[in-house]
Amino acid sequence: MAEVYDKGQILLPKYIRDALKITPRSHVNVRLEGNKAIIENTDAFLEEFEALISREKTADAAIYDKILKSKKKMEDEWLNVPGR
Repeated sequence: MAEVYDKGQILLPKYIRDALKITPRSHVNVRLEGNKAIIENTDAFLEEFEALISREKTADAAIYDKILKSKKKMEDEWLNVPGR
């Protein structure tokens, strides 16, 4: 169980942070699924995405542009949180 503070902040228990490999300055995605909030560590995903961009940058400019547009859209969706 976690307490919600005045600004809506929640302290994740250490065993959850450890299991998800969440460290200070980690990036997480929070989404609703019914009446549940799902928290996902997105750092590993973003690292893979960056590696893919690096590989495709030299392979094909059209694919590289598609990947960059997808990354921008994904980041916009993650960061477009109401009240931010």
